[in-house]
Amino acid sequence: SQLAQPQVAIRRKLIAAARLAKIAHARNGRSLPRAWFVTDPTRTPDPAVIAARLPRGWGVVYRHFGADDRFATGARLARICRQRGLVLLVSADPTLAARIGADGVPLGC
Repeated sequence: SQLAQPQVAIRRKLIAAARLAKIAHARNGRSLPRAWFVTDPTRTPDPAVIAARLPRGWGVVYRHFGADDRFATGARLARICRQRGLVLLVSADPTLAARIGADGVPLGC
C-alpha cells in the first residue's frame, strides 16, 4: 500500500537520520540501534503495525501510560520485534518488560 505524502517525507527523514547517526555500544559490546520509534497510545494506538514496517536494526520504545491493553499490545509488539530483529524497550515498567521479554527498560521516558 502507498503511504500518504506526509508519511513518505517523515520516513525519508527518519532513514536519513539513522544513516547519519553513529552506532553506540552497550557495555556488553552489543550495538544499540541508530534510530528509535517511540510509541504513544494516542498517536499510535497500534504500534505493532508500524514496528512491522521498520527496517532491521531499529529500536522501539513502548510507552503505554497505563493502558488497559498494555499486556496484549506489548506481547504482540515483542513478538514482532523479535521476528524483525528490533530492540524493544518498555518505558518505566520493569514488570511488563519482564513479562513480555523486552530487551530493557528506560526509566526516563
